Amino acid sequence: MSRKLINMVMLMILPMAGLRAAIAAETTEMSRLERAIVFTPDFSASILSNSRMADFRATVGKAFPGVVEASGKFRVINQELARSAKTDEKVRNELISQYEVDAFLSLEVLDRFDTLDFVARMMGRKLEILLQESESVDLAALDAGGPAATVKLIETLVFRLFNRVPYDAKVLSMQGRYVVISGGIEQGVQPGDEFSVTRVSVTSRHPATGAWNKFAIEDLGRGQVMEVKERTSIARMISQIKPGAVRVGDVVKLSRIPSRARFAREATEPAYGTDVLGAKARPIPVEPITQPASPVPVTPAGTTALVSSAPAPADPAAAKALATEKPAAVSEDEGGVGGGRQDTWFGGVVSGIFSEGELGLGLRSWSVSGPVSASTAAPYTLVNNVSLRGTRRLSVEASGDFEADFSFGSTRKGSFTGYDLRANGYLEYPVARETVNGPLQIRRWRYGGIGRLVGLNVAGESFGGLDAFFLAGFVGGRGDWNLGEGSRKLGVQGDLFLYPLTVGSYGYKGTKQSIDSSLGTGIELKLFRPADVKGDPEYGLTWQYESHAFSLGNGKRAAYESSRFYLGIRSEL
Repeated sequence: MSRKLINMVMLMILPMAGLRAAIAAETTEMSRLERAIVFTPDFSASILSNSRMADFRATVGKAFPGVVEASGKFRVINQELARSAKTDEKVRNELISQYEVDAFLSLEVLDRFDTLDFVARMMGRKLEILLQESESVDLAALDAGGPAATVKLIETLVFRLFNRVPYDAKVLSMQGRYVVISGGIEQGVQPGDEFSVTRVSVTSRHPATGAWNKFAIEDLGRGQVMEVKERTSIARMISQIKPGAVRVGDVVKLSRIPSRARFAREATEPAYGTDVLGAKARPIPVEPITQPASPVPVTPAGTTALVSSAPAPADPAAAKALATEKPAAVSEDEGGVGGGRQDTWFGGVVSGIFSEGELGLGLRSWSVSGPVSASTAAPYTLVNNVSLRGTRRLSVEASGDFEADFSFGSTRKGSFTGYDLRANGYLEYPVARETVNGPLQIRRWRYGGIGRLVGLNVAGESFGGLDAFFLAGFVGGRGDWNLGEGSRKLGVQGDLFLYPLTVGSYGYKGTKQSIDSSLGTGIELKLFRPADVKGDPEYGLTWQYESHAFSLGNGKRAAYESSRFYLGIRSEL
């Protein structure tokens, strides 16, 4: 690799590292989180159009706001006001001003063929994402569990989201050793309860979404509740790290709040979804939900669950356990994605790094034109290229791909060998309104960046090969291809690439000429058959094409084109 190429790569890496350090060093004071509006749950088009899922949609629609109220975390503003606030910024601003709304809560349910993705978000006043939690659940197992399983899933997901906020109430006023806090009967607080007082700030945000990643928590002291009212409590400070350490605006963590007490009681129970993911999926056990406060009642299977927010006394033993133990079910991963998964392919290092793997076999061809020309010759077999790809899912939206492919074959006068090493990161978001164009249905938009290290060695030609680093951005989409009524759907994916930067060298009549400037475009199309059972392999066809124009160090101009067509076998790791 040339020194110029190495220097260029280092110049790209260092600013990115500095940006990451700057983001990590950012500290933001925590905003108040007391009053919230709960948006109506969103469903992907396939769920909305499925008449057999009408009861499921009704259960989710009633359970979500009910669970939020039962958590004791927020005072929920009238749901009728939330309908127009979802899409109308003017209405949102009026509600923020009139009702002092601090947060907006949303739930999204996406169809992934044989699984459902539940994504819960806590958003700020400008609908910026503050925290996010997700769960992927086997559709057959969820259906077997009935409405009870759906309600419990939503409850677990929402409570886990709320528990990632490192406080539950705030200090409203002080007089000597006595303080008034914003938690009361609605939060399950009782006289005699002890609590911790801290000062919290956000120290790290997700680079893509801006969501809270890490917090700085300063312990200030402990207090004990003396008198409880509906929404506030009077408490006495038992200890402080120094006189006057606690002040108005500091935050309080309440062990009695239902979301925390629930997980203290179930500290030995695995996070929901662990057993229903992967190849060993089983029906979700249906059991009454009996968390200490404000339970969400469950109706028998076949009926729609109704949600009540009436408070109930908390379990003192659970509160005591929480004071000394860390809740096992609270997710603390920086990306904000909860739920575990079991390996469904081979274990070890590979399955620990990547969530999906793909093996590809196919045909690669290329050609160059300009001061010299050369191209591949038809191979004796239809396979002259092999590739391996690993995908790492970082969050619901963010993923990364790492791919290595190797090719070999004949040219018109000689032979060639080559490699292409790729690393790309991208984000995927559901479309606001799923686009249908005939049999094609677009479900998610994609965009990201890619870096490639390409080596092509050619013998017996005036063109000696190519050693270059390519940098590109891309946009695209994913969706379904409907083959007709009664037929299964195929998955489709398409991406468009723009290559504004290429550095490296170009083989020209026995010499290496530097690539001074370049511009390239590319396209990638995938068509694949989804697995019948989660964990089984998927099969698909992929076509890639790219075209580049180079300005060389000797003043010449050259063009390079490459295409690849391969059969891929993909499986979860």
